[in-house]
Formats: sequence, structure tokens, C-alpha cells
Amino acid sequence: AGDAAGAAGAADADAAPKPDGAEDAPPEADAEPEVTPEPAPPPKPVPPTVNIVCNGLAGVFNVKGVDVTIEDGTTISATEFERLAGKGAAKKWKTSLRVAEPDGSPGESIQEWLIDHALEGPKTRPATADAAWALDGAPRKSREAAAR
Repeated sequence: AGDAAGAAGAADADAAPKPDGAEDAPPEADAEPEVTPEPAPPPKPVPPTVNIVCNGLAGVFNVKGVDVTIEDGTTISATEFERLAGKGAAKKWKTSLRVAEPDGSPGESIQEWLIDHALEGPKTRPATADAAWALDGAPRKSREAAAR
């Protein structure tokens, strides 16, 4: 029995020293388990073309060329298609152009469609302007009026 205790003590002596703070403390019962994030779902398959509509004007969005083919077979830029549809003042073709539903009605924007198919990242608003006024707590208009 004495040999077994001596062997256990020798095994402890051979063990590498533990770094500071790495004691043999039991895990805390209320500690939350480590959560691993779920992998992102694979992107949806991307068709070469998508039927679109803008303000009642129908066309076919060519995904690879990022242009639009209209009824007469002419291929034009998405910006030109937006203008032909009467929405040129918006100057935001990705939100003006809508994916056509099976019945021809407008569905999601082409921008949402591009994001859903992993062809474009989600749009976020830059926080710099909001962060600047949040630092001093005064809304932008109040600061501008005070500066005059």
C-alpha cells in the first residue's frame, strides 16, 4: 500500500506545473454552457435571370450582367430601366426594381433578393453621424442652431 501512495506522489511530481489561477476547482454549477454558433445556411441557388417589375413595367433582370432585358429584347442598365418605369428620381434601382410574383405583381426588392441569394451583403446604416451627436446628447439640429 505504501508503494501505491509513493507512486501516486511521484506521478504528481512529474506532472507539468499549472499556470497561475489554473487550480483544480470544480466547475461552477450555475455557469452557462458554451454555445457554438450554428453554421450559416447555404446560399440559395442563383438563376441566370429573374422576372422583375418596376411601376408596372416588366423586364428580365440578368443576374450576371446586372442589366435588364425589356419586352422588345433590348438590354439596358438597371438605372435606365428604373428611369423608363418613371422612377428615375428615386435613383435607387435596387429598391425600385421588384421581383415579379407569379401573378406579375411586385414582390421583394431586387436588393432583398440579392441579399437572400448571397450576392450582396445586408445594408447597414453608418453609425458615425448618430454616434457623434449621441456623445454630447444634443440632436444635430439643436447643435447647428446653437452654432449660429
